[in-house]
Amino acid sequence: AQTISAKTKHNRMSHTEGGWPKEINPKDEEAVSRYRRRIEKTDNWAPRMRNLLSGMEKRVLQNNTLNIYQHYFDDMIPTELVLPLGV
Repeated sequence: AQTISAKTKHNRMSHTEGGWPKEINPKDEEAVSRYRRRIEKTDNWAPRMRNLLSGMEKRVLQNNTLNIYQHYFDDMIPTELVLPLGV
């Protein structure tokens, strides 16, 4: 397959357990459930979720653009590894 060069940009994200506030213990199901109900009742919850999901959808579609089943390098001759596998 012929590919063209594309400009890329590196992004990083740090994710801790659920991103819960300090006063919420993520292992306490009742506290988590109360917190979720409180947040979901706020007026801006739905628009914020739509905003987050649209960004996530873009990333998922980017990750699905490569056909993992296509043989891209059939014309290359296989070579031996420089180091043995046990090293």
